[in-house]
Amino acid sequence: APKGGNQTTSGDAADPPITTLMFRNLPRKYTALALTHELEGLLAPEKWDFVYLPWDTTTPSNMGYAFMNFVDAESAALVLKLLDGKPWRLVHSYRAIKIVQAHVQGFQQNLIHCAHKVAPDTDPAHAPLVYHNGKQIDFRSAVRLYGRTKSAAAQ
Repeated sequence: APKGGNQTTSGDAADPPITTLMFRNLPRKYTALALTHELEGLLAPEKWDFVYLPWDTTTPSNMGYAFMNFVDAESAALVLKLLDGKPWRLVHSYRAIKIVQAHVQGFQQNLIHCAHKVAPDTDPAHAPLVYHNGKQIDFRSAVRLYGRTKSAAAQ
């Protein structure tokens, strides 16, 4: 298997920029909002637009990983550089932050992906966080506003 799965730059100019990162080894009581607090002081809130931390519906804890989309590849690369392998700041944990490139890339693609995965009756506290210019907006409203692909009409 090729190495370098956590790189945020691409060797091929045709490849889309890496803006979505997967965070692993999350403390189990963390919420998506707590993850954004980890980034305070590193990046302005306007630099991310999507945060999804899957929740275990059978226990009162998260699944141990989260996805975060940044508005540009430079912000994603900076977060990777500054946080990967570092300890969590807000809680004591023996597990270091692990960050890799997410399989689903981009704001709209993540919205569409989660619209199909997150049940409509999901507790709002466990729904993806969506931001526009640093201000949080409702997930379902964001899906209605931004969740349509330009090619959907042609399919």
